[in-house]
Amino acid sequence: NRWPLPLGGTSNHFRTAILRDVGGWDPYNVTEDADLGLRLARRQYFAQTIDSRTYEEANTQYGNWLHQRSRWFKGFFQTWLVHIREPRRLHSEIRWSGIWVMLAVCFGPVFSSLVHPLFVSFTAYQIWAYWGEPVTQAPLPFLVAGISLVVTCISYGTSLYAASIVMKRKHMHCWGVVLTVPLYWLLMGVAAWISIWQFIVAPFHWNKTKHGISSFTKLQRPHLVPVTVMPAGPKMMTKMTGKKNNIIGTVSLGGKAAAFFSASAIRSLRFSWARTRSADPKGVP
Repeated sequence: NRWPLPLGGTSNHFRTAILRDVGGWDPYNVTEDADLGLRLARRQYFAQTIDSRTYEEANTQYGNWLHQRSRWFKGFFQTWLVHIREPRRLHSEIRWSGIWVMLAVCFGPVFSSLVHPLFVSFTAYQIWAYWGEPVTQAPLPFLVAGISLVVTCISYGTSLYAASIVMKRKHMHCWGVVLTVPLYWLLMGVAAWISIWQFIVAPFHWNKTKHGISSFTKLQRPHLVPVTVMPAGPKMMTKMTGKKNNIIGTVSLGGKAAAFFSASAIRSLRFSWARTRSADPKGVP
């Protein structure tokens, strides 16, 4: 993707030379990954999506979720302000199309979350204030309330439709949770307003997010399984690398080769013969 792409916090892979070329991570930005994605685009680098899947834990506690979302919003707002400081230079690097994309993905979520509670409150007030009144007596308020209600319903409907697609793909059955999307959007507004307040009083404060609190994650806690490390012969060395003594051993997890060790690594770990150890199935000993 040659447009600015605010990177997520997991499963990012960089070439070290490119990472150094763009200046690495900004230690003062609380969404440094998103900022890095924009700086990559400004230096004419582009990001691609790997066809893989990551299983990131969803927040299940309101306070923890609020801290995380408010940090994200504050970081997006920071990123937008940092990169828009020199508009002419920004335009020369990513052109108008890139600026509009950056506006949509960085400033857009913050702005829409800020105004959504106000928008819903205004719509509810218009309906309540003119309920039962003839349309001819107040045509303009009725028109505004009608347009607001239609826009709100379309927005919620689109989100529910997207959630239904995900549920079908995942074979999930939690329609009761999905129907709380309107409430979720309102809570996003709370997080957005908190982020603006924090941006004023504590712009570099990092709201920590607790992990490992969901029931799904607890079921996936690491457990020990036997891991067999087996030395490879010369044929395997030549076939896999073409260089002797570069890769000399594999790790077997459940009968499948999971990783390769360099000669120095195996010597340092004293894995010079077949040996069984216990290790976390998510990693390599």
